[in-house]
Amino acid sequence: MESLFKRSKERLEKMKVPVKDHQISTEKQFDEGNQLESFLADDRLIMLCDGVFAIAITLLVINIKIPAGLTEDKFNAVLRTELFSQVLFYLITFLVIAGYWSEHRRLMKLIERIDRRFISLTFLFLAFIAFFPVTSSIVGEGYGYRSAVILYTLAFAGCGFSSLLLWLYASWHQRLIDPQMTQNEIISRAINIALAPTYFSLSLLLLFSSITPSNIFWTWLLLPFIVFVVRRIQQRWSAE
Repeated sequence: MESLFKRSKERLEKMKVPVKDHQISTEKQFDEGNQLESFLADDRLIMLCDGVFAIAITLLVINIKIPAGLTEDKFNAVLRTELFSQVLFYLITFLVIAGYWSEHRRLMKLIERIDRRFISLTFLFLAFIAFFPVTSSIVGEGYGYRSAVILYTLAFAGCGFSSLLLWLYASWHQRLIDPQMTQNEIISRAINIALAPTYFSLSLLLLFSSITPSNIFWTWLLLPFIVFVVRRIQQRWSAE
């Protein structure tokens, strides 16, 4: 807690604006106590988010189970089928959660202050994260059913779009971010956040074909490549 206080104090000192004769104008003077409380609230929100992410990842492992009282033949059959699918979807969900955690950390580094609406939108984002163990368990049991695949995919997409909503709210007219951030930077960040949930949503269109529902997940392997290509295009666009 002491380190958080120190970091918040340093951020507060940076925001003080010196003027002529070393006097702070009445209009620009900060109430140090209120500002420090705001910064600590920012840190508490980040710790809460990290805690929810950690719990969600832990619950993913707990959901991996093998029925009791099996004969050796049935046990070996379960290892090849049910356990394999559970571990597979654990890995997929783990990687998605890790990606959303990394994206959220990058987003929070750009947030200079928070307000009640931002906190409310953060709770919406965390609601999707906390729901991931449920959808992972469901699809692990019924990965061959369309309804299970749709629920699993929409949970991923909803989480990504809620993260996008956080950024759009914070960056609208530089509401909660650095006023010096350019519009191109804001748009690029929004595109990066929207890539994954948009791709997840579009992958559901394959359900209208003859493809087996569970095979949709193999198309997600293309997502890192698409993200790489889009970011390279953004780099060239920003360099021009």
